Amino acid sequence: MSFILDSKVTVDCPECRSRLTVTLRDIQQRRLVRCSRGHSIQLKEQGDGIRKVDRATEDLERSIRRLGGTIRFK
Repeated sequence: MSFILDSKVTVDCPECRSRLTVTLRDIQQRRLVRCSRGHSIQLKEQGDGIRKVDRATEDLERSIRRLGGTIRFK
């Protein structure tokens, strides 16, 4: 898995609209998180966009290494 899964995103609690920060990995792994007011939120990805971006990033990294280069994402 690439670094992309460690990217952070902000989501709103569907109960109280408080904001919380989770990683794309949290969403992909369907983690259960709690907002600051204690509401449980079952994360889930709609579609397979995270997986597609992760694979595309890995493919890009491999291709650049084959050409003898390096790549660094921030």
